[in-house]
Amino acid sequence: MQFISNKKWDALQLQLKAVQTNSLAQLINNFSTKIFPSWGVVKEMDAYQNVNQVYSVVKKLATCSAMIPFYGYDKKGEDLPETDNLVTFLNTLDFEEKEKLYTNFYLFAEYFGYKNRTELGVNGGQLNSLVSLHPYRMIVYLSGDFPRQITGYNYYEVETGISQDLPLDEVVFIKTYNPTTDPLREFRGLSPVSVLARVITRIKSAQDAVVGQLQNGGVPGIVFDKFAQAEVEVTGNRKNDFSKFIKNPANKGAPYFAGNELGYIELGTPLADMEVIEMATLDMDEVCNAYGVSSVLFNDTSASTESNVKQMKTEMYENTIIPNVYRIEAALNKYALPDIKTKGVIKCDTSEIKALQEDQAALVTALAGAWWIAPNEKRERMMYDQSEDELMDKFLVPSNLVPLEDLVMPDPINNAAGDYAPGQANVVPIRQANG
Repeated sequence: MQFISNKKWDALQLQLKAVQTNSLAQLINNFSTKIFPSWGVVKEMDAYQNVNQVYSVVKKLATCSAMIPFYGYDKKGEDLPETDNLVTFLNTLDFEEKEKLYTNFYLFAEYFGYKNRTELGVNGGQLNSLVSLHPYRMIVYLSGDFPRQITGYNYYEVETGISQDLPLDEVVFIKTYNPTTDPLREFRGLSPVSVLARVITRIKSAQDAVVGQLQNGGVPGIVFDKFAQAEVEVTGNRKNDFSKFIKNPANKGAPYFAGNELGYIELGTPLADMEVIEMATLDMDEVCNAYGVSSVLFNDTSASTESNVKQMKTEMYENTIIPNVYRIEAALNKYALPDIKTKGVIKCDTSEIKALQEDQAALVTALAGAWWIAPNEKRERMMYDQSEDELMDKFLVPSNLVPLEDLVMPDPINNAAGDYAPGQANVVPIRQANG
């Protein structure tokens, strides 16, 4: 006896499938609303602390970036007074705080800054400073619907168990773009160290091999017993005795006595060990490439000259440091400035970078001879404010410039009749008919 028809059974299956699909979608949505720090963050910290190539590059970039100051300007481009809230806020971003900011950004491709505000009084809600939060301890909350957006954060310390939910407007979050479809990583930064995962593994393996070779002296050769009938146990004991002998500081320079005649076969340094040494240079190049700098700046003497070093410093600032400083500047204006009671704006000042001064000098030389560019346009090219003097908007032509037609020599004058005399006007006189 059939209680349920085939059509009803198929309909129940479709309903059950729909319920399962919705449940799975809800499960995925609920799971992906929290983006925990990636396990790769631990590897990134380890790379910075134990891989000298990564430490050298990140440290140099962070230090040079922290040297570039931020200033507060009004809408006219003039400096804000020292009593302005924006100036007070920027004074809290001292060198140490900026170095911490840039180190986290270059290493993890993320920066989390907690907004330290004034709680009570007339200035309640006023942003006073930013407290740097470690990306390893930050959880990002996402919305469960389309389009997905960050809705908040959670600070969690595994060591102490401290957990604190932070609203969206309490945190300044700066990151690089991560072109992944993984919802658990899409809203987190893409660290260069994670891209260099295999290179860093190879660097560590090479360092372990080199350290082990230096500690053991490699395998320079083979010692063998010329007494063919020597037992394996005797040879092993002799090896242990020799090891104890050379480890005793009192035996330094003393001869070692052996019961039988021994032979030695020299092997030399294996080719593989030589390749490991050469590979270290290639690994440094790959680390530098990932960060957009040249290995010439890190004591790579294979192709470094004085002119190359200057050029590579300029490119480091122009291609890597200044774009990222502009990124931080834009983020501070977008997320921090609205909480500061000011009419000013944050701008970085790159005019004091010594590595760019040579280019500035070349620009001055080029603009000095370009009379077809108005002075105010020249000032703008050199990142200066325009002058209100009307003369600065006019073209100033050098006095030694004359039209080309004025340089054409006239035909020589025929003065055979003596009509022209020195000092007289250029007039042809009327002559009498009778002479």
